[in-house]
Amino acid sequence: MKPMQEIETLTIEIAAAARMSFCTLFENGERYYYCTLYTTGEGHAPSISAWS
Repeated sequence: MKPMQEIETLTIEIAAAARMSFCTLFENGERYYYCTLYTTGEGHAPSISAWS
């Protein structure tokens, strides 16, 4: 696999995981006005944050 294809595959996987996480979060009926997917840039896994 070419390096760019690996990045695209990783991007798709991260987007799918974030989508699933946010969908699960919104199932509780709460309204969130600020949602983020963030990373520290130090090679750690991304995390989500949501404020209501």
